Amino acid sequence: MAEPDKKPVTLEELLVSSLAQADALAKLLIEKGLITREEFMEKQVEERNRLNLLVYKSCRHRHRNEHR
Repeated sequence: MAEPDKKPVTLEELLVSSLAQADALAKLLIEKGLITREEFMEKQVEERNRLNLLVYKSCRHRHRNEHR
């Protein structure tokens, strides 16, 4: 088996790749009838809100610690 190309990737390339994988997986699950588009969209909103809250809490914690 050939060695994979080990050149570094940019953050943008990594983001595009991750988004493409998530999109493909969601489409496959929807096509197979395992989930509906609406369920996927609802879960996306839940996860976005959860991650936004984590980022917000992290920023508040860091800001508080910088001003002690």
